[in-house]
This record gives sequence, structure tokens and C-alpha cells, in this order.
Amino acid sequence: MNSFEITPITRDVVIEVPTHSQIKYEFDPLIGGMRIDRILHNSNAFPWNYGFIPNTMSPDNDPLNIFILCNHTLFPGTTANVRVLGGIKTYDEKGVDHKLISVITKDPEFSCYYSLNSLPKIYTNKIKYFLEHYKDGEPNKFINVDEHFYNHNIASEIINEFTIFPLIEDVD
Repeated sequence: MNSFEITPITRDVVIEVPTHSQIKYEFDPLIGGMRIDRILHNSNAFPWNYGFIPNTMSPDNDPLNIFILCNHTLFPGTTANVRVLGGIKTYDEKGVDHKLISVITKDPEFSCYYSLNSLPKIYTNKIKYFLEHYKDGEPNKFINVDEHFYNHNIASEIINEFTIFPLIEDVD
């Protein structure tokens, strides 16, 4: 990965959890659809749409997770093309778990963002607060969240490192 990359990468993502949901859905490849993973044990709700990047596998044996910033509630199972702005490293009961952050490329309200630094600070503050508390009250679950977010160059390196199948380039 070239560390001098100027433009953030774009990827297709699959939405698992809509904005403001307290239900954590996950894609289950055995049934080819969405399954309820759990209902949050506290008053937190996902601050943004949340999903995964297909054809990736992170150290916790799940696809790379990604927040999708958008003012619309997206339907679980929907595929969207996003621009990856950065992320934050977390550690939970299953190990290292990167949480990437993106915007939908075709969203007129968010497509103007190309870096985490260009976002209003409240957007990343909501993500960090949510991550620090969404497992509160759940037995045998914990999460530690890094102090700082990383930029799109680091996020690109992580995506490339954990991609397990070659990607077909978008011809749009």
C-alpha cells in the first residue's frame, strides 16, 4: 500500500444495522441472510448505519466492520458504495477489531467528505462513545477503544491486508 495515497479508497459494503437501532444484526453466510446477533443490553443505539466489507476477514474471524455515515436509515442487507475515511482500533473478547468509518459516495450530504478531519467532530465523538459503551451490561463481553482515530491511508492498508478474495473493480 502506498502511504502517500491522496484519495481515499471506495468499496462496496453490506449494511447490517440501521442508524439508531438497538438490535445488532449480522449477515449469516450459512443462511445467506441477516440474523439477529443480539439486542443491546443498555440504552445505547447505533449512531450511524453499520455493516461490513465483503471479501475481508479480520483477526477476530469476522469481516471488517464499518460505520456508514448517512442521514438516512438504510435497510439491513443493502449494498452501498462508500468512501473509507479512516477508523479506530478496538480490542474485545475476540481480539483486535478495527472499526472503519465511511460515507456513501452517492449521498449529496456526505459525499463531500474525504477525511475524518473534515467531518464535524461530533460525528466521530458519537462513534467513540458508542463503542466505549455498547457492550455495557453484557456478560462476558468487553471492549477497549484506542484513544485516537486513524486516517484513510491506514484504513486502506488494513483493508488490503485483510482482503481474502480479489476485488472486481467498479465499472460505474
